[in-house]
Amino acid sequence: MKSEWIKNRETGIKKLNRNLECDVLIVGAGMSGLLCAYQLQDMFEHIVIIESDEIASGASGRNTGKITSQHGLNYQEILKIHGEEKTRLYYQENDKAILEIKGIIEKYDIDCEYSEKEAVVGCKSVYMTKKIADEIKAYDTCSIPYEIVRENEIEGIRYGAKFLKQASFDPYQFCIQLASRLICEIYERTPMMHIHDHVVKTKDHTIRFQHCILATQVMPFQFKFFYTMTAPKQSYLAALKPSDKKNLMILSEDEITKTKNDMKNFMLIGGYDHALSDDSNIKWQSFKRDLVLEYPNHRLLSTWSSQDYQVTDYLPIVDRCDDFIVITGFNKWGNTNAYVASLTVKDILKDEMTKRRELFSLKRKSLVFSKNFITENYQVLKSLIESKMHDSKLMIPDNHQAVSFQLDRHPYGIYRQDDKLYIVDTLCPHLGCTLKFNEHDKCWDCPCHGSRFSLTGEIIKGPASVGLHHSECLISELKLDK
Repeated sequence: MKSEWIKNRETGIKKLNRNLECDVLIVGAGMSGLLCAYQLQDMFEHIVIIESDEIASGASGRNTGKITSQHGLNYQEILKIHGEEKTRLYYQENDKAILEIKGIIEKYDIDCEYSEKEAVVGCKSVYMTKKIADEIKAYDTCSIPYEIVRENEIEGIRYGAKFLKQASFDPYQFCIQLASRLICEIYERTPMMHIHDHVVKTKDHTIRFQHCILATQVMPFQFKFFYTMTAPKQSYLAALKPSDKKNLMILSEDEITKTKNDMKNFMLIGGYDHALSDDSNIKWQSFKRDLVLEYPNHRLLSTWSSQDYQVTDYLPIVDRCDDFIVITGFNKWGNTNAYVASLTVKDILKDEMTKRRELFSLKRKSLVFSKNFITENYQVLKSLIESKMHDSKLMIPDNHQAVSFQLDRHPYGIYRQDDKLYIVDTLCPHLGCTLKFNEHDKCWDCPCHGSRFSLTGEIIKGPASVGLHHSECLISELKLDK
């Protein structure tokens, strides 16, 4: 489902209709791709951006709208793995990004509901106070400024920390209006099918490039090693009316992570973070239930899901890989990290070895020599094995529901829409995991690496590069018990 930011909006940008040659090709028209074009437009004459869907239709147009250097409980993890100097650098780069994004908004007069706010991270349960205390200790160690939040100061927070001079905005409007002001060519509904030897192939055309930037979260099929370093995470969000009109962005890190951000016309509620290997449908049902219980006097405008990649060592990856530059792994904090990534790409293309470039290098040892690397890959292997163990018989699901079954030891899925059945092969064409049905988004998700497919098998999101085999039939054509 489309987010409240994107709902009922169309850009009207056309898809690619010819072969091209360019200085810089950017794959992905979200925050990071557009900001890369912004940074590079004075360095290169011909920049092209292609997007498989529409501008900011992915994580950029589906996030919480926070522009903040307060990144949940990540600083204590970054400090453990990378040490004080790199943790402080990560904070400084993301904190500067807040002002830089504000500068872009003022420079281009972008109307995106920009507002300065305070960002709070905390908990309401006694059980989580130690984790919050550890995060605050990391702030102290790395000289990160904050204010303590104590019980009864902020509703729903027993203990926490507050970052001052943070901000929020409408990320979709920021991207759309920035795109219209850039000196480059942009093509929507133009997915990359293959990349090799400085040529990207789309469905019908080719683009030859001097430099290529993949700002898509995912890697081409041939770079399977990338998925040993990252894991897809999903969360749910909802827009409610009325807004509380409070100048706060709140992140509650309890047993269930919950986020809140008050915008001008609605209140954004979200969280329920989980790995795709978890049961997404149970998380979705819990989210729906809690919305009703916690906000009984609010009107629900829309709900949606968002997906991002968590890197095993908690830092994004921005580096050259083969004949392209990869940007990924924002760990759910993409708005400021996107700006930092665009500066890092500029460092790479200017061949400048900066501390920022070293921080986000693909060659850093912590990507594979860490406890999280082993844990995440064990979970992927476990999900792969578990996905092969289910055995079920063919049956017709209830209306607007799906079931999975096996035929000759091969997995399939059926979705019912009235008297019509949509049948797909649920073996993920990426690396062979068995797909799970996502009840909220009505699609088939890969629990291992995050590929997503529509009811009729088309790719919604990679890393898979081809769709699913599918067929359709009427219930009346089947001689089965209904």
